[in-house]
Amino acid sequence: MKKMKRRTLENVMITVFMVLQGLAFYFIWKFYYNHELKNEYLFKGNALMVVVYVAIAYFIYKSLDGLRVSVNSMYALAVSHFISAVITDMLFYLILIIIFRGITGVGPLARLLLINWIISALWVYICKRTMQAKTGRHCILFYIDDDPEYLKQKFEDRKDQFTIVKMVKVTSLENIENEFTDGIDSAVIAYMPSDYRNEIVKICFRKDIEVIVTPKVSDVLIRGAEELNILDGPLFVIETANSKSFQIAVKRAFDVCFSAFALLIASPIMAATALAIKLEDRGPVFYKQKRCTIDGKEFEIYKFRSMIVNAEKNNKAVLASKNDSRITKVGKFIRATRIDEIPQLINIMKGDMSVVGPRPERKALIDQYSDIVEAFPYRMKVKAGLTGYAQLMGKYNSNPYNKLLFDLMYVQKFSLLLDLRLILLTLKIVFMKESTEGVDEEFERFIESFNRTKGKNTDEE
Repeated sequence: MKKMKRRTLENVMITVFMVLQGLAFYFIWKFYYNHELKNEYLFKGNALMVVVYVAIAYFIYKSLDGLRVSVNSMYALAVSHFISAVITDMLFYLILIIIFRGITGVGPLARLLLINWIISALWVYICKRTMQAKTGRHCILFYIDDDPEYLKQKFEDRKDQFTIVKMVKVTSLENIENEFTDGIDSAVIAYMPSDYRNEIVKICFRKDIEVIVTPKVSDVLIRGAEELNILDGPLFVIETANSKSFQIAVKRAFDVCFSAFALLIASPIMAATALAIKLEDRGPVFYKQKRCTIDGKEFEIYKFRSMIVNAEKNNKAVLASKNDSRITKVGKFIRATRIDEIPQLINIMKGDMSVVGPRPERKALIDQYSDIVEAFPYRMKVKAGLTGYAQLMGKYNSNPYNKLLFDLMYVQKFSLLLDLRLILLTLKIVFMKESTEGVDEEFERFIESFNRTKGKNTDEE
């Protein structure tokens, strides 16, 4: 019931927001641009312009997760709306150039942008406060060997979403049903064997309780399966990345066009960055390193150097940590803004990488992670990418298992449309501080937790 209420409330809020966007645009169009036309648009023409603008706005805001009120934090929503408004108005200005058959004034559109930001600020604040008060989850947390207080804290860091009212350590399947008390509307199932998890899921289904599960590799693979009904029972077909030959060809054509255009546009930024790096310590501008792409093939990746010369002695793989002393002054800026990644466009042109795909890792790190998570190499079923699902949905310091799950989600459903959405989301990530944090205690905590459960479970992956 609360889930239905949450969706209904969110849909109402989205409708209100898009109506306000349409009204703001109508005012600017009707009283500024329409008057400048030789033949002013009448009712149908004006209505069409509003529909086109709202359609563009909806696509951009949705692609940048600006309409997912029930999921994103207030700050994440604010960033999404700030960028979405700029992109929407820039795209519509291109339409105005076509309509007017030449450059027209940007003043009215600048006013519209300001109005959009004001509407967004009020809408985000009101929506988040309303959702938190009306639709927050009251959860029971089931766990086995994980640190319960740490798990609880991770969920309650998002108090707009979760309130953990009860924690249960699962030692057997007996009397599990009795743990569900009044006031609980959601169940969080942490990492545990499938027989335990399946029983809890079935209990929740009977009781109409929402289930939030930490997935396993097999879950992600099945999630992308195609339904096949040719026998007397349902079948699921799990496709491989290699079976999507047409999409792979389209993806390669897009990679070439995008990287060529992006290199042209970014050339002034690249020149300025190269000069800044050279002036700081007279060291080399570029940093080259062996990384792995599709099927584990090694290639030499290009990046702007953001660390001191010889930051990794004996060529030993050392992940950047928070406040890493090896990072230069220029390096801090170009890492935070992702400018250090721009030279990878050359790798994309060469065919070593794709615009979107799993992060290219060093073989030594892949071997290290594979010792802990056997399925980690599965993420190399497609080419490594400049940006990707794990980089955008997770964090830099997300543990290897979570990175694998995110990357497999992409491998199972990649398409040109998804790539375009992830490219748009990359713009948002530049403004999200958490995405550039270094590796901290999260990695060590993951190894300890995974090793505790690995010996007990036969289906840990």
